[in-house]
Amino acid sequence: YIKLEHKKQQHKNFCITNSQCSSVSKEEDNGDEETDSYKECLTCSQSMNVQERDQQSYDIVNEIRRKIQEATNLTASAGIAPNTMLAKVCSDQNKPNGQYQ
Repeated sequence: YIKLEHKKQQHKNFCITNSQCSSVSKEEDNGDEETDSYKECLTCSQSMNVQERDQQSYDIVNEIRRKIQEATNLTASAGIAPNTMLAKVCSDQNKPNGQYQ
């Protein structure tokens, strides 16, 4: 799963298809609006093909692993899959310091 903070950093108000993203505020169940809003792309999921999506996932995970290496001087293995169970199995495939999709 890609954290919301990383999505914010990745999109920077434009999606990978170069479409303008709209500003959306999250709302809690009680109807109160939260203070922080985030950018949500309305076209990426519909217009991105499988190869582009897979490449973007691979690049994001590679960047996360690189930042871990720089910050802590430790290696990290990662698995990329549609759910956490498969991602765990994938991460075991390329240990140490690898990623598997």
